[in-house]
Amino acid sequence: MALIKKLTKQGNSYSLILDKPLMELLDINSETPLELSTKDGQSLVITPLREEALREVDRRNLERFQKKYGNTLKRLAE
Repeated sequence: MALIKKLTKQGNSYSLILDKPLMELLDINSETPLELSTKDGQSLVITPLREEALREVDRRNLERFQKKYGNTLKRLAE
């Protein structure tokens, strides 16, 4: 399925409007977290995050946080 969409100006930002049929097809709603990524810098991939994917994102974020601030937190705990 391919759609052609344009960005909509929202204040100083732009938004991409997802029509209801597309949201129903993807089984998402306004509360569903979406991950935006690109593999080639030329295309945008929007992926709904389900519970398992959310846990993986949380794990990666925790690992980055620990790597960046782990030593500082250890010193604060002493």
